[in-house]
Order: sequence, then C-alpha cells, then structure tokens
Amino acid sequence: DQVMRRHVPTMVLAAILLVGLGANGRIGRLEGAVFLLVLAGFTAFLLYYVNADPMPSTDDPDAGSGVSLRDVALVIGGLLALVVGSRWLVAGGTGLLSALGVSDLVIGLTVLALGTSLPELAASVVGAVRGETEFAIGNVVGSNIYNIFAVLGIVAVITPIEIEPATLRFELPIMVAFTLVLVGMMAYGRRLSRIDGAILVAGYAGFVYALVP
Repeated sequence: DQVMRRHVPTMVLAAILLVGLGANGRIGRLEGAVFLLVLAGFTAFLLYYVNADPMPSTDDPDAGSGVSLRDVALVIGGLLALVVGSRWLVAGGTGLLSALGVSDLVIGLTVLALGTSLPELAASVVGAVRGETEFAIGNVVGSNIYNIFAVLGIVAVITPIEIEPATLRFELPIMVAFTLVLVGMMAYGRRLSRIDGAILVAGYAGFVYALVP
C-alpha cells in the first residue's frame, strides 16, 4: 500500500513528464533541471515519511545486532559481480548487434536496457523468492523513477538530448502504456500474479520483435 500511495504516482508522473517535455523532440537543460528538481522533491518526501513513519519492530533475532563484515562483503561482492557481468553483456551484445547492422536506438532499448537492469532484476527476484514483495516492487518502481529523473536529468543538464520523431511516435507511447498497464495490475488486488508477469514479459518480447528490422 505504501508503494502504491507514495511511489507509483511519481513513477507515472516521470513517464508523463518525459513524454510531455520531450514532445518537441528535445530534452534541454531546462527540462533536465525540472527532472532534477522533481527528483529532489520526491527524495525529500521519502525522507520525511521515513522519519515520520519508522519501520515496525521485527522479531528477527539478528535485528539490531549491528552490521557484520560478512554482510558488507556479500553486498560488495554481489555488486561487483553484477557490474562486471552487466558490462560484459553490454559490450558483447552491443558489438554483436552493431556488426549485424542494428541501429543504436534498438541496441539501447534491448542490450543496454537489459544490461543496466540486471542488478534490479537480480535484487527483485531474490526479494520475491524470500517473500519480501514490497522490496521487489519498490526496487522496480524506484529504478523507473530515478532512470528518468536522475539519469536523463543529469545528462540533459550536461548536454541536451535530441529525440527522434519515430521515438516520439512509438517507443515513448509504448513506455507510457506499459507503465499504466503495470499500475493497473498492481492496483488490482494489490498484487502481481504469475499471469501478470507472463503478460508483461510477452509484451516486452512483442515490443522487441517490433523493433527488429
């Protein structure tokens, strides 16, 4: 419920703002600054509610025992493995698709997107398997928010981003559509079923198929 109330509306706002501010074919420094300001407001909002609504106490015997070196080592080792593996996937996939004459846009929407999403995918799968569903959902929703507001915001402030007309007509509307479908699935019964997951994966497969010339 907290994710639906506090995070999901911001995820929808991020998608709509990207389409609206990029409708003229360009994300300039002003638009980038708007993204960063919205992100700053969202982060301040989260910090306020974290302090106002602290986590409930847990019966976990390890809770409150402090941070162990083993946990730190596991986090660092896992992050390094994900980063290295993602880089290898991106480098190999990009080289392969470039050799086949695939456009940079398609490479970015497939191989690069998959490579940069592997950490989120791994963390969400582990969270779901352990029954920590709010962590899994929050990870995905938060990644969508920060990818638009932080990544595009910083890049646009450094150098304006040009958006191809074809992207405005196809990829961005598809992004908004997927976002709204995901929100609808999450709102219905406050859960994502295996069928919902299969529909989303099938939709992404169809999207990738439509991109391939």
